Amino acid sequence: MIKVIDNIIKKEDQEYIKNLLLGRHFPWFYLDNVSLEEDTYQGRPGLSHYFILDGRPSQHFKYIKNLLTTTARKIKLKDLTVVQCRGFLQLPLSNNILKDDYVDSAHTDMVEKHLVFLYYVIDNEGETIIYKDEKCVEIKKKVKPKQGRMLIFNGKYWHTSCQPTKNVRCIINTDIRI
Repeated sequence: MIKVIDNIIKKEDQEYIKNLLLGRHFPWFYLDNVSLEEDTYQGRPGLSHYFILDGRPSQHFKYIKNLLTTTARKIKLKDLTVVQCRGFLQLPLSNNILKDDYVDSAHTDMVEKHLVFLYYVIDNEGETIIYKDEKCVEIKKKVKPKQGRMLIFNGKYWHTSCQPTKNVRCIINTDIRI
């Protein structure tokens, strides 16, 4: 299952989330490798924020909870059990760092069965790539980030992002137990 829903929430709610996450006072934390894959370190820095970690919500989770419940309702998901929910902010990188390789390390978010809700906070050029299998050779789907767009897919699919070179890439990645 791979589903793309544009304008998953009202425009005013999209703007609220965008202003919150890109505002001066939102707590982002530095990552030296945004893909989080230790065995394929690419040295691509970024920022993260855990909205839910180890079952505990951050004080900012309340601002995005409606996004998740609305998505669950639209796909007729009865049990919304959030395993983890993270925001990622990737800054544009130059070709000096990327060396003509814009695709980050492919991964799955976790081993257990889950759905991924991937919400695009703003438009940018850093596409999400979903592969057909763990070999990560054949592409099943590419999705362009667009503000208000929700990408939903089975967490068994290996996936990755492309590094932005012009604009900030900001997403909310949520893993839902199924």
